[in-house]
Amino acid sequence: MVRGLGTRLTPDLAQRLADAGLDPRPGAELPPAFEFDRWARILDVVAKELSPADLAAGHHQIGELITDAYLENFIGRALKPVISLIGMRRALGRMRQNFRVANNYSEATATDVAPGEVRLWVNETGMMVHFYRGILTRGLLLTSPKSLSVEIEKTGGDGVTYLVRWA
Repeated sequence: MVRGLGTRLTPDLAQRLADAGLDPRPGAELPPAFEFDRWARILDVVAKELSPADLAAGHHQIGELITDAYLENFIGRALKPVISLIGMRRALGRMRQNFRVANNYSEATATDVAPGEVRLWVNETGMMVHFYRGILTRGLLLTSPKSLSVEIEKTGGDGVTYLVRWA
C-alpha cells in the first residue's frame, strides 16, 4: 500500500498511518501479520485521504493501488503473463487461492451464470467489499477483456456477492 501511494504519502498521512499501526518509513520493519481491526483502521486512514467524501470509493481505490503495486513486485511481474493466459473464467475460479496470498481466512466461490458472466461470493463484509471490488476490477483487467464490469450484487450475512461480466 505504501508503494502504491507514491507521492500521495505526505508527512501528515505517514503520521496518521503510524498512529493507526503501520510505520510507512522506508525500511521500517513490518509485523508478520496484522490483526483485522488494525488493518481496517489503516485502510480507513488511507480511504479518507484518497476520497474524503466517499469512504467506499476510497476503499475501492486502495484495492486498485495495492493490486498495481503487487503487480510491479517480483512475484506480480511473474504472474502477469500467467493471468493473461488462463483467462477470465479460470482466474475467477482461482480467487480463493489468490486472496489467500494475503491472509489465511479468505473464502471465495465462483459460479457460472451465463457466457461472460460469473457470480463470485467472497466472505468479506463491511467496507472490505469495496476494497475487494477494487482488487477484482484491476486484477481481472489482466485477462484483457473487451469490457469488464464488477458489480456488488448482494452484501450482508457472511459475505458479498459480486456479479462479474465481460466480453
